[in-house]
Amino acid sequence: MKLCGTRCSSSAACSSGRPHATHTRVVLRAQRVCRTRGCSVNALLKTAPGVSASWSQTTDEVQLRVPVDSSVRGKDIGFEVHPLRLKLAIGGSTVLEGRLEDAGSIRADDCYWTLETDDADGSKYVSVVLV
Repeated sequence: MKLCGTRCSSSAACSSGRPHATHTRVVLRAQRVCRTRGCSVNALLKTAPGVSASWSQTTDEVQLRVPVDSSVRGKDIGFEVHPLRLKLAIGGSTVLEGRLEDAGSIRADDCYWTLETDDADGSKYVSVVLV
């Protein structure tokens, strides 16, 4: 069975009609093998102890979701993004950082973050979009 390596945010088949893998959590070392192209993409993203970030992706972007304390405000967030690395800090403490190694470069000028509240339980999280 051929897998579509371009979309991993849901368990249904994508527009190519081929099934694709589902990924739900960011781990210290994430690896995605693109079976349709025969390539291997590695990204090393380190999270601070006690931080459980999750991620999803489409063909155009990767979205990271990092839970934060309810007292965090926008001015407490520091986001540094470069074509081959990124860093997210909350209140001066780094919560997520890493190199994108051979995953390819991102368009730093098109990347952004937002501070959002989950409608289901009222918890806050930082959403980071990498393009």
